[in-house]
Amino acid sequence: MAGSLPHVFAVSLFEDWVYWTDWNTHTVEKARKYTGEQRTVMGNNTHRPYDVRVYHPYRQPRSENPCSSHHLTCSHLCLIAPGGQQASCQCPDHFIGIMVGFKVQCVADCSSTQFRCGDHEKSVRHKTTQVHKTQFIDEVSLSFIQVDE
Repeated sequence: MAGSLPHVFAVSLFEDWVYWTDWNTHTVEKARKYTGEQRTVMGNNTHRPYDVRVYHPYRQPRSENPCSSHHLTCSHLCLIAPGGQQASCQCPDHFIGIMVGFKVQCVADCSSTQFRCGDHEKSVRHKTTQVHKTQFIDEVSLSFIQVDE
């Protein structure tokens, strides 16, 4: 390899190339792995680059996505378990998962004291004879007071 290698810190190989970081020159470089030719500085940094990694589809393991299975459908979030063979459905905070056929549907876990819960507002009594209600119709909020007689 032409030139010097003052302080190589991290190295990665991919196909016919070797990639490395150098702490003295603060660079990320590459060269042909068998001959050392075509040495190229890929980037200069103001700080020491600690690591170099090559991401390419050839380096990714082939596997089926358990979240795209017909046996599991999640309304909000599907988490793949370690190992990549299993998955589970999860719901956001203050939501609970309910199994509906092969689908886990997340629904708001509302308490009786909450005014706003999920996508809806609930009735709150202001006095003993009036109820303030808010409804959403086609993304438009309608508010009114209903008087109990």
